[in-house]
Amino acid sequence: MTRKAFVPVRVPSEADFGEDGADFLDDPLLDRLLLDVVGAYPALRHIEDHGISVRALWKRKGGKSHGALTYAKCVKPSGLLAHFCKVDFVIWVAADNVELEGWTTVQLSKLLYHEARHIEWDPGDDEHDAKAKLAGHDIELFLGELADTGAWERRRDAACRDPTSGVCAAEPRRVSVRERDAAALAAVSALMTVLAGDGRRDRGLLAKRHQGQAHLRECNRGLYLSPGQHATGGAPCSPRCLAAHEALRLGSVFLQALIDECNATTEPRLREAV
Repeated sequence: MTRKAFVPVRVPSEADFGEDGADFLDDPLLDRLLLDVVGAYPALRHIEDHGISVRALWKRKGGKSHGALTYAKCVKPSGLLAHFCKVDFVIWVAADNVELEGWTTVQLSKLLYHEARHIEWDPGDDEHDAKAKLAGHDIELFLGELADTGAWERRRDAACRDPTSGVCAAEPRRVSVRERDAAALAAVSALMTVLAGDGRRDRGLLAKRHQGQAHLRECNRGLYLSPGQHATGGAPCSPRCLAAHEALRLGSVFLQALIDECNATTEPRLREAV
């Protein structure tokens, strides 16, 4: 789904709350951001459909909960506060903690989305009237929990599963044999091309001069040329050249193993690499 561009919102400073140190501060742009968020997500459509009124405002200090910074909270006014309050829900955003994190307007919009998800519509039944209410989180998790234990029950599975692809992010992606072989072919072929060249203009690293000597393209573990000299007749080659040829030999062995496993469609490419 394409999200609309949100109007930038500025996080207020301590001074914006006034000399008397007011705890809360109205901000039309923060209110507008909340309404834009509500209108942008189908999961929040019930807020508009049922005429649920909600406001957003800044809180001077968010404090902490269980040692972690509190960034925002969705509140349903009740009791005496409900008598004077003109909206069904209020979402306050902690100015100090958001400023500390340096969050952008996009991040603020995601924070408001999370808090707005706490607003739920209860359709009621024969004995209870329909009403808006506060909803708790669907699931509570620790960082790294899914990586350690996986999505072992339905709520955790639903939390990590992509609705489009159906893939659960907590499950390691299984690489097929075909994908593995294709990746191996690309890696080994690239290495061999770097070392030996492409058979055309690029002669690879083996053709580069090293300590005043240049290797023959046809070098076979011991034949190289020195400037102004003829072939040395198989004198020991440089350690670098020997190591490169050993890498090429191992690459050829690996590719040959792939040839033995792959089908006729892939085989020509593999044979060309070898």
